Amino acid sequence: MTKLNLFKAKWKSSNPQIREEAVKSLKDIAALADIAENDEYPFVRKAAINSLIWPLHSDIITKVAINDDDASVRKSAIEKVKDSVILMYIILKEPDEDNRLTAVENIKSTEILARLGKNNTACDYARQLAVSKIQDEEILGEIANQTSSYIVYSKAIDKIKQKSVLIHIIENSVSYGARNYARNVLINISTCHKCKSSCAIYYCKSCNISICKKCIQEKHSLKFQSELYCPECNKLIDNKLYRNYFEE
Repeated sequence: MTKLNLFKAKWKSSNPQIREEAVKSLKDIAALADIAENDEYPFVRKAAINSLIWPLHSDIITKVAINDDDASVRKSAIEKVKDSVILMYIILKEPDEDNRLTAVENIKSTEILARLGKNNTACDYARQLAVSKIQDEEILGEIANQTSSYIVYSKAIDKIKQKSVLIHIIENSVSYGARNYARNVLINISTCHKCKSSCAIYYCKSCNISICKKCIQEKHSLKFQSELYCPECNKLIDNKLYRNYFEE
């Protein structure tokens, strides 16, 4: 028997352990694809998937990642997928939570991560992981504005340091919980830029600064005025808006 026939006999063997070992060195891509899709045993299908390369064999890897009936085989395939759009599709269809998180880990596109974070039909834990990978605070604010899921909006808001973004959430989020959470974060990070006090803090949108009531009154020498003006730009600070953010 020639070496070729002997090798073929191994990957076509009725013994799944022999088939598993044979596919590790099999170079016939058509045969690997057939094994990856159709072998009776999941561990043999996984061995075939592990011998395939993305993007050279992206079609078969994607097909197995979506359609295989064994979660561990799908995971082996998902780990090889590098296309963020395909990974997003897998996340929305995949029944296994661990596999969904594996798919999120592989996403490199901020745009796709943002789409996932905003998708209220997707798994909350996958969305939370997507949010944890996003650095752009404007995008994080958009996500917080569009979700009622606590684990999603809290993860997004905790990463935001820009006061203007937090205020936009307070004013625009569809969720009362997100608005309140953003308000508390804003309170915690706001101190008067002059005296560093954290009491009765106002926020001037024009200057993007926090200023306490005492410093405002000292600047304008008006202790009982109903309208307060920023000591830096002299523009009116909206009292009604202020009361939505902070408790005096």
